[in-house]
Amino acid sequence: MTDKKMNPEVKRKWVEALRSGQYEQLKESLYDGKKGDVTLCCALGVLNDVSGLGQWQSDAYVVDEFHPAIYRSYFDPDTWQDCVLNSLDEVPDFRKFVIDYDDDEARIRLPTKEEVQALSPEAREHYRHCLLGEDELLHTVVADWAGMDSREPFLVVDGQRKALHTLNDSGMSFESLADLIEEQL
Repeated sequence: MTDKKMNPEVKRKWVEALRSGQYEQLKESLYDGKKGDVTLCCALGVLNDVSGLGQWQSDAYVVDEFHPAIYRSYFDPDTWQDCVLNSLDEVPDFRKFVIDYDDDEARIRLPTKEEVQALSPEAREHYRHCLLGEDELLHTVVADWAGMDSREPFLVVDGQRKALHTLNDSGMSFESLADLIEEQL
C-alpha cells in the first residue's frame, strides 16, 4: 500500500471506468487503440485516459505541458539518461543535456521549459516521447493529478505487496483490480 491516499474523486472515476465495459483489458501495454466503441487499455492506461490531461500517441500517453516541479518529484533519471544516450546520433540537440559522459558513467540534466521550446521539431518529438510520453507506467502528471505518491501503485494481495501493473498483466480482472483500488488506494 502507498503512504498517501489518492484523491477520492479521481479514485471513484477510475474504478467506475474499470467497471464500465468501455475498456477492454490489455496486458503488457498501456494502450492499443480502439475496437469499435471499446478502448484497449491496461488498468494504468485507463487512469491515464480518464484524466483527460493528455492524449494517446501510438501506445504512449503524452501530456504536452512541461511541469518541472512534478517531473522532478517523480523523475527516474535512468529512463531519461538512457533515452538521451541512446538518441545522441539521431537527435544531436540532446548533446546539450549531457553534463559528463564516459564509457562507465553519464550524467544527464533535465532541460528547462525554454530549452524544450528551442529544440528542433524532430528533437522535440523525441523529447516528448522520452519524458512527456509514458508508455509503461502511469504518466507523471496523471499520478500527481490523482494524488498518488508513485507512478506505479502497489496493492496488497494475499499478504504480499504487488505492483498494480503486475497484477493486471498476470490476468487479474478489471473488476478485481477495482475492488482492491477502492479498498487500498
